[in-house]
Amino acid sequence: RHHIHIVTVNVNEQGKRLNQDFLFRRSKKITTELEEKYNLHKAQREKISPDTPIRKIDPSGDIKRQVANTVKMVGMRYKFQTIGEYNAILSLYNVRCEPTDGRVNGREYHGLVYFATDDSGKTITTPFKASRLGKFASRTAIDGRFERAKEKIDVAPTKCKVTDVIAHSTDKADFIAKLKEHNIDVVLRYTEEGRIYGVTFIDHNTMTVLNGSRLGKEFSANAINERFNNPANAPTDTPDVTTPIVVPPIEPTPDDTGSNNQSQTGTAQDTQTLDGQQQSTGGQSQSTGTQSVSDFGEYDLPIPGLDLFQQGQSFNPDEEEFRRRMQRKKKKGHRPKF
Repeated sequence: RHHIHIVTVNVNEQGKRLNQDFLFRRSKKITTELEEKYNLHKAQREKISPDTPIRKIDPSGDIKRQVANTVKMVGMRYKFQTIGEYNAILSLYNVRCEPTDGRVNGREYHGLVYFATDDSGKTITTPFKASRLGKFASRTAIDGRFERAKEKIDVAPTKCKVTDVIAHSTDKADFIAKLKEHNIDVVLRYTEEGRIYGVTFIDHNTMTVLNGSRLGKEFSANAINERFNNPANAPTDTPDVTTPIVVPPIEPTPDDTGSNNQSQTGTAQDTQTLDGQQQSTGGQSQSTGTQSVSDFGEYDLPIPGLDLFQQGQSFNPDEEEFRRRMQRKKKKGHRPKF
């Protein structure tokens, strides 16, 4: 019960009228003495000040009043821009908020419903409509806080601290602990498979609630999940320099007739010049085998077909016969008819 009513008569045992002067003041003194004597919950509402600490919901106390106080103090002190960020800060004190949109008797309504939860997030009481808690908990009031927060939030201080912490964190537990040392809470939301799908940072120094994506792409839920849950999947742009480069062999050009023979003749003449140079520099030594490819380029592999170019006799009977046949055709010519 939130309170009880005591019903009595206005006369005493002798039928005389009871003294009703300052009745409330005298009754309050009696109830306060009873609360202290039997260690009862205080019936008097606590005044909220900027220094009043926000505590988790105590299931044994007046849950409605605790939820109302938590919602009021969170709204007064913290800056947030979405319902997700709002729920992130409420979850630290075992409170959850859900939007309710619908239609009743042909009229649309848009409101909020608040739940008290345990440490695991399970609901422990029936939900409270925002109208039962106060105007500060209404949809209109919370939407107004979203808009005002956009002009006041500065992400730079929080981003600077989170960047430094994540650079020196070895794992997820270390990351959370070091953020706690900087007075920053991080709320991680998981799928049933254990994947992180939501990250929200709560900076108690600047009284700011920020989704990870607001700080930068590297602090988003996907990046944090890959950073701590799948470190092996981290992308790398460093190529493997130990992988050998395979160069396909160069196929020899098939011999053709006509103009291709002329180009082959020119190639043979160039080969003769090359052979002459090698003979002049090498003295009496002559190489009769296949030349190394290193003499012609950067490869050390033998190129098929290169053994056609050999040192030694430069006379080619086929080429000589071809040359003579062409000379006879030129001498014979084509005589014009008159």
